[in-house]
Amino acid sequence: MLEKVKNWCEREKLFQAGDAILIACSGGPDSLALVHLFLDLRKTYELQISVGHVDHMFRGAESKADADFVRTFCKHNHLPFYLKTADVPAFAKEKSLSAEEAARIVRYDFLRNLAEKLGGAMIATAHHLDDQAETILLHLFRGAGSQGIAGIRPKSCGIIRPFLSVTRQEIERYCKEKNLTPRIDATNNEPEHLRNKIRLELMPVLKKTYNPVMPAALCRSAELIGAEHDFINVSAKMFWQDIVSETDEKLVLNRQRLQDLHIALQRELFRLAIMKTAGDLNGLGFLHIEQMISLVKTGKTGTILELPKQLVLVCDYNTVELCHKSALQQPVKQDVFQVLPVSGFISVPLLQLTVQVERINEYVKPTDLYSVVCDMDRLNGELFIRLRRPGDRFQPSGMNGFKKLKDFFIDNKVARVDRDRIPLFCDQNTIFWVGGLRQNQTSQISGQTKHFLRFTILKDR
Repeated sequence: MLEKVKNWCEREKLFQAGDAILIACSGGPDSLALVHLFLDLRKTYELQISVGHVDHMFRGAESKADADFVRTFCKHNHLPFYLKTADVPAFAKEKSLSAEEAARIVRYDFLRNLAEKLGGAMIATAHHLDDQAETILLHLFRGAGSQGIAGIRPKSCGIIRPFLSVTRQEIERYCKEKNLTPRIDATNNEPEHLRNKIRLELMPVLKKTYNPVMPAALCRSAELIGAEHDFINVSAKMFWQDIVSETDEKLVLNRQRLQDLHIALQRELFRLAIMKTAGDLNGLGFLHIEQMISLVKTGKTGTILELPKQLVLVCDYNTVELCHKSALQQPVKQDVFQVLPVSGFISVPLLQLTVQVERINEYVKPTDLYSVVCDMDRLNGELFIRLRRPGDRFQPSGMNGFKKLKDFFIDNKVARVDRDRIPLFCDQNTIFWVGGLRQNQTSQISGQTKHFLRFTILKDR
């Protein structure tokens, strides 16, 4: 078995000579065999080996005995040993998690933190070929896509699985040959959990009735599907920059460019976006991804899709925005009223902008929509900035009549979440500039203009 595992590790490039390896060991047959086998691999590859164990406190004295057993084994073989004792039953109750999920969270948090303290060690787990087959069936029953059906990857997120090429039977034989006496967790033979039912009840039937090497057949399929999913993942990342714009608070995805892609790439791009925003995909499944794709195709501007993990997808005219609910731009509740100087700078903190007002001697064409030049003599009384109010109207440049501000926003495809944050530049009679969008017809310069006043919006950073 040593040669088989060694060939697998080299084929999958699981580690390099001189690497630090942190082995997760419960004391059971699989993980104990993994630690023992790495004693040989350590010599060949000059590896730095250490062992981590979590006492989940599920089985009282038995759990403590497991920890003592692994500690003694490590001491006998001169291996650094690290222990975490955690009240996982209490944690599961507090977080409303299953015992299995709570244990997994606690275990991997401990291993990842420890691996970092050990200088970025790789974490080795004892998942084997039969575990892989059971995982594939488990994911199939839950309706997983290619990523789920691909099962456990040989190497991912700093975790390596050196035993994915060997079966449970081979590991048990190895333990006997090496005179290892692992601890046996009796709960593994209780069929209450779905994974245990698959192992104890379903898999024996599949092997006896349909295919005696069913686990190996499932794993071959997983390997093929995994490679195809990797291709989709790499392809989606190639489209990322063309479709996604990133800010500190949100991801903005171009609706048309997203729809032009194959549906498989659309799904993967949304998975990548969720990973980028939330850190993982826990709690987000196939139906959530499909809802996001549906919003891209048919969603009306202003529509908000609420997702798990406090995420929201907001539909705009040409884009959709993914962010945490806390980052969702809320309307400014108070009516910002800021008097403008005839010359100088004025800060508008609530809108996170600064306005520069300048007297200039001649007309200078603005370089973008965030600057406008007005005929100073056609502005009446005190000048100020405010936000929109019900019934607001103004006369957009190029029009003879007035237009409702609401209709103007709709025609110009201004997202609803943005409308209450657009600065309106006013004199005593009218709105002379809808900041960043359109100037009022009556404030424009003409051949008779003698005094020029330029307004520029500067975004605060």
